[in-house]
Amino acid sequence: MKHPQKDNRKAALAQIHIGKKQLALDDDSYRDMLQGLTGLRSCSDMTLAQLYQVITQLQAAGFKAKGGAPRRSKGYYSPKSQGQLIDVMRARWIQMHQMGIVNDGSESALTAYALRMSSQINGGVGIARLEWLEREPKIAAKVLEALKKWHIRQYRSWKQQDIATVQQACSLNPELSAAQVIRQLLQQQRIFWYREFEDYSVQDSPEYCTNRKELQHD
Repeated sequence: MKHPQKDNRKAALAQIHIGKKQLALDDDSYRDMLQGLTGLRSCSDMTLAQLYQVITQLQAAGFKAKGGAPRRSKGYYSPKSQGQLIDVMRARWIQMHQMGIVNDGSESALTAYALRMSSQINGGVGIARLEWLEREPKIAAKVLEALKKWHIRQYRSWKQQDIATVQQACSLNPELSAAQVIRQLLQQQRIFWYREFEDYSVQDSPEYCTNRKELQHD
């Protein structure tokens, strides 16, 4: 006699396999989705309830359990207005990587971030691929806003640190003007350049450091 629990588990695993194939998920995106939903990267370690959670997520993304092409939600073929959010998100991510805020500037790293954030925003159900965010413009906008806030928050923190460095250097070198101190610190690549420095006639220059990890410290 077959055990109902084993039968249900086997059927759930089969549905997930079909869903992964139907949605054309690569292995990294698939496992990032699993981890975002359950904290596990393999279905073999999941309970039956967690497997059903994965199936629900796949269905929300367009998987049809009875076969056929993935469901296209309303507005799916209008990426011009929705896709712009994804483009801005990618550009912001690359910029943050270039500044040293983000360690990994790859598409897969951004996808993992978007999955985590969309899971928080969407009641625990994350969106595992950037393209799917185009179908959920409200969630996409919130993910982008969270990314912007992270960028701004880190930039402001660095700015406070660098201004404090300038003030300390000014107090240690009273014979120098503020402009001279700022230029010296910039040339030594100990601080970033900020627009406020224009008040001291210190303009931006390509030779100044733009990646936080490359700053020189005492």
